[in-house]
Amino acid sequence: MCLTVLQYLFIFISFLLASLIAVQIFYISKFKSDYAEHFVPVLTSILLFYIILAFALVVFLHGCLSRAIMLFFAVVPFIIGKLVTYKKVGLYSLIQIMCVLASAVFVILLMR
Repeated sequence: MCLTVLQYLFIFISFLLASLIAVQIFYISKFKSDYAEHFVPVLTSILLFYIILAFALVVFLHGCLSRAIMLFFAVVPFIIGKLVTYKKVGLYSLIQIMCVLASAVFVILLMR
């Protein structure tokens, strides 16, 4: 039961995070709107919640391979954060969106 709730919550947070990163790339950074100062803390807190849920799923998942893949998805934001430069922030944000969506698809496939 706990695993199922965590999986659904992780899927919801993953899609929310991917959409917020897309809004940040295509709207906030282009138009320099007034929402930027309030948007970054929200995006950071959702990212933190995503990471916590990913680590929680590592604990509750069955199978060594599933745990290893989920651990990779939990660590990806830290890896991307170390690699990103100001000039390539758009590219790394797109990579972040793809990784977040891939983790959601992976959890959906695990639910079968």
